[in-house]
Amino acid sequence: MKEQITKFLEKNNWRYTDFGEIIRIDAEGDTLSWNTLIKTDDEQRITCVSILPAKISESRFDAVLRVMNGINSNIWFGNFELITEGSAIGQARFRTSSLLPDTLDEQQYEQFISTAIMLNLTAMNNFAQEIIKANFTDGEET
Repeated sequence: MKEQITKFLEKNNWRYTDFGEIIRIDAEGDTLSWNTLIKTDDEQRITCVSILPAKISESRFDAVLRVMNGINSNIWFGNFELITEGSAIGQARFRTSSLLPDTLDEQQYEQFISTAIMLNLTAMNNFAQEIIKANFTDGEET
């Protein structure tokens, strides 16, 4: 599957870096840029993780988690996560994972990969600003 992903990225002129087990896309949305990591496994699963470029302040964890919970309750294809301990503390990310059916032809396979990646990127683009806002404000307009 990894070969099909890189083929798809090259066909669409997307910048990426191949780290062996993981492919990193340099994604650019309407108001920010971020990295998206794509990983595949032997079970035909594709996992995409888009990482918010700025860390979340520990003092804002509760506010950000409330916003993420609200977003997560309204989407069905992935979830926002906040790392609250360890070396990645403060990292906010959006994760999607899909299992590729065995019965696809080449065109369907490419469409599946496109959909898996685009769902992740679109969600990050659409919701990142709400998370960033929660990191810096109490939700009140200034």
